[in-house]
Amino acid sequence: MPVVGDPLDQAVLALLRSLPLKWGLLDPDSLTATEQEALKLLMAGGMVERRFSIRVSLIGHPESIEATLTATGECGFAEGFEPVLKATWKAWAGDYLKGKAGAPQDQPTFHCESIGPQEARLTTDGQQARDDIEAGKARTVLDFLHRRTLVFMDRTVHGHGRTEKLRTVKIATEPGAPLQVEVVNRGPLAAIADTLAKWFEQQAKQLPDDLITMDVALAEFETAEVTIRRKIKAGELRDYRPPGAPKNSKLLLSRAELARHFGRK
Repeated sequence: MPVVGDPLDQAVLALLRSLPLKWGLLDPDSLTATEQEALKLLMAGGMVERRFSIRVSLIGHPESIEATLTATGECGFAEGFEPVLKATWKAWAGDYLKGKAGAPQDQPTFHCESIGPQEARLTTDGQQARDDIEAGKARTVLDFLHRRTLVFMDRTVHGHGRTEKLRTVKIATEPGAPLQVEVVNRGPLAAIADTLAKWFEQQAKQLPDDLITMDVALAEFETAEVTIRRKIKAGELRDYRPPGAPKNSKLLLSRAELARHFGRK
């Protein structure tokens, strides 16, 4: 094997030699900063697959979403995270839109935290890279990961990802106590929270910009909940909740549509 002087390349080769072929525990906190960068490089190159669990929350909402995902390649996480995004929109759309329409202190904030152990394994390509290293082709493996030559410069490893488990959990609080969640997002978790925020902004742009929940509608208009529901059933009003939203989630109504049927208080 040729001598490799770059610390990042040394870390890449060491991980390729040490990571298991089957799922094994991975403690990212035990890795040096260089080893963590090497792991990211191997994931982007489709040579390492990771499995991890996260809990995402909309601050103030009584339910969080927990998910276990696997991912490898440059697009693996985005692909695996899509079902989580859709689940959060179904669960939180009403509260999110209510917060966006509220005061500055009511603006929606997302939080992401890691839960449970993480795992990693070499992919088929990772196994081949290990064999190449043993055959004296370490430089070729590194050139591929770094896109260092014309042969590899435009190569993109799409990869794959999926959500293995997905569930909604209640946030445990004492009776009468306000919901309290640590809102500091760090490192990769901050990027996930930012992805959530951008997704919700995109979804909101596809809806009328005057959506309100039932409680706000009853406070602003001369009507009753049963009347609103009757008009929705008759097709005279629309409930803008996303398809598949929980039955107990808050209705989303357009102020403009309500104003065409009811007077203001």
